[in-house]
Amino acid sequence: MGSLVASRSLNQAEWTGDQLAVASFDMKIHNPASHEELANLAPVTAYTGLLKNSVYFDVPEGVSLGHPHVHFNHLLHGYDAGYYSYLWGFVFGADIFETAFAADTANRETWERYKRIILEPGGSRDELKSVEEFLGRPISPEPLFRRLREEP
Repeated sequence: MGSLVASRSLNQAEWTGDQLAVASFDMKIHNPASHEELANLAPVTAYTGLLKNSVYFDVPEGVSLGHPHVHFNHLLHGYDAGYYSYLWGFVFGADIFETAFAADTANRETWERYKRIILEPGGSRDELKSVEEFLGRPISPEPLFRRLREEP
């Protein structure tokens, strides 16, 4: 049971790595440095290379993954270099939770402050500015990294 508990973040970390590869592929095809770069793009090679770098797996020589990028149907639904926002949502959530709520999830003053600074202005204010004001500093991915590594 102890090893099961110790490995509880493994799938989350692998999933996050996969999402990083997908978001990077989305940026690669929707935001190339030039028309030539996009014209010369080999989608299978590009996607499997990103998977290798993000999820740390390697495909044995002579084995083909086929066309793994075709499972990413968001490419056809108008996301156009916006898929990374899912990962940013996890970064924001982990940082806000660890900074403000982890010590006491029921602290009424913290929730009131969250409501006043984040929720009440809504889209009338730059959301990043609201989050940074709430945190008292710029957003950081470190809480998400800690969660994925299960560091206390």
